Amino acid sequence: MAYAYLPELFPIELRASGIGFSVAMSRLGAAGATFLLPIVMDGYGVQATLGICIGALVLGGVICQVLAPEPAKA
Repeated sequence: MAYAYLPELFPIELRASGIGFSVAMSRLGAAGATFLLPIVMDGYGVQATLGICIGALVLGGVICQVLAPEPAKA
């Protein structure tokens, strides 16, 4: 998704830096989630952990639907 959607969001002068920063932040988030998943699962159980994951996905989807610009049509 990063390489299909992000190039359309940044002007040519900032495209490489913008995509690189966005990919780096997504990898930091993935590393943090990988670290926190077993801790949350141990503390709250599988059902609560899956509920948190589903909530994060739904929240991200709603935020993208509301705030993300529509990509240019080819």
